[in-house]
Amino acid sequence: IELGLLMQLPQPYTSVEQARYPCILKSPTGEFGKDCFIVNSLDEVRKHAPQGLGERWIMQELIYGCFEYSVTFLVDHGRLLEVLGTAYEYGSTAYVYPDVRKVGKAPFEVPAGQLAVMQAFLVEYSGVCNFN
Repeated sequence: IELGLLMQLPQPYTSVEQARYPCILKSPTGEFGKDCFIVNSLDEVRKHAPQGLGERWIMQELIYGCFEYSVTFLVDHGRLLEVLGTAYEYGSTAYVYPDVRKVGKAPFEVPAGQLAVMQAFLVEYSGVCNFN
């Protein structure tokens, strides 16, 4: 399904030479910061991915900020049944979890505009989904 939502995601880089550094180098299947790195140069990319990106690695824009907003949904065929928002505050504006100090955690109400964007990604989806 083509949803026209790419502008809502971090900028992907398909070439290590054309990437804007610093950026994120990560495994497409990683979780909880595993195989995820902030890279500052082409040389750092080559250190982690000597064979290039291939199927093993993806690169994307580094999003700065000391807050991470996590939203968990219970969804039935694209319809939101439950929404839970949590704001995490960290001790750095550029980080890969868990290599950062957590400063705080609090519930937050998801703004309607952001909720609408996330719901657009969930067309026809059923289950539990988390956006960070």
